[in-house]
Amino acid sequence: MVRLPETPEAVTAAWLNEALAKRDPAVRVASVRVVGEATGTNHNARLALEYDSGAVGPATVFGKFPPRKRRQRE
Repeated sequence: MVRLPETPEAVTAAWLNEALAKRDPAVRVASVRVVGEATGTNHNARLALEYDSGAVGPATVFGKFPPRKRRQRE
């Protein structure tokens, strides 16, 4: 099982490729970039994805993460 990332920066192309491999091994993410973030009761991020040649998928995805502040996590 793929371990869930705890921060937007931990979502890498390698992590996404491993996480998506069972569903569609043909999709190969080449890069991931954080393009927006918001905090509240959790930490949200919009991630821009680029794909290897020939692969297609969404241009952006939404990620939900634990709050960055320890007090909020507790």
